[in-house]
Amino acid sequence: MMTITETNAVPPPRKEPSQPGVLEIRNVSKAFPNVQALNNVSLDIRPGEILAFMGENGAGKSTLLKIINGDYQPDAGTLTLNGQRLSFSGPRDAHKTGIRVVYQEPEIIPGVDVAENIWVGELPKRYGVIDRRQLRTKVRHSLAEHGFEDVLPLNLMGDQLSTAQQQIVEIMRALKSKVRVLALDEPTSSLTDQEVDQLFALIRQLRDEGVAIIYVSHRIKEILRLCDRVAVLRDGSLVDVKPAAELTEAEIVRLMVGRSLSDIFHRRPAGTERTVLQVDHLSSNWHRDVSFHINAGEVVGFAGLVGAGRTELAKVIFGDQPKTGGRVLLDGTDVSIRRPDDAIA
Repeated sequence: MMTITETNAVPPPRKEPSQPGVLEIRNVSKAFPNVQALNNVSLDIRPGEILAFMGENGAGKSTLLKIINGDYQPDAGTLTLNGQRLSFSGPRDAHKTGIRVVYQEPEIIPGVDVAENIWVGELPKRYGVIDRRQLRTKVRHSLAEHGFEDVLPLNLMGDQLSTAQQQIVEIMRALKSKVRVLALDEPTSSLTDQEVDQLFALIRQLRDEGVAIIYVSHRIKEILRLCDRVAVLRDGSLVDVKPAAELTEAEIVRLMVGRSLSDIFHRRPAGTERTVLQVDHLSSNWHRDVSFHINAGEVVGFAGLVGAGRTELAKVIFGDQPKTGGRVLLDGTDVSIRRPDDAIA
């Protein structure tokens, strides 16, 4: 079973694989109405390596993933897997060649258990009905092989799974057959630090087994901690590909936006001490006793996992959801906001 001994340790630098790319992308372009999503992109995805795709929203990362997965066909260019040119009519064709993409939002079937969720579409049958004994044997073997037999009890239903467990189900779906290229799209967006460590351990295990990993994330610290190389896209074009060990956070940002942050965001005086918005002991169906204040000129962020109540808090303050207690003050005046019209007025 897989164990994790160093929670935040940065893995030692790895020698770049000497073998050619298992997946070779050559001169790929893709356009949509009024948008050139990809422009002449060429890239090698190597076996036994974690390659990061980075770029701002709209840089072309998702479009490139969808082409790799067979969701889109390129307007120009080619994809080659182990020397054989690929032509996909849909994701099923990509899966048959050993290419799998796990997108950000897991597609979990709520009314069936873990085993069926993992083996969906390929359920073993006997006399025309699901062979549950064979199914559970297959799933147990697969989970044990990757160290997740204690993380995913087979009797759990899809709607009982945590976000991390849903991600693992999606990955196990990809791994139930021979996978050569595995792409993960923002896989840590809703995970705790401990769950991130667990996911990273699995990704490193797959890399060491020779799988080519594509890792898409906006989290630069994660990229530098996990990945071997970084490919940066900007406005549909590939800007550069560099070993992660040679990059800093500032250099990645510069590649993503075309200039340093200091050229974009000039330092300005901090906000004043005048309180504009004050929330005192606010309670609702989602919250209990929330208090904070925002001064003029300040930007205040609310962080938390999916389901923590961030969006609901904004809706309560805005009058889109009812509060059950507390008060909201604007410029020191207690205001009654029962609906969005009141907030706008």
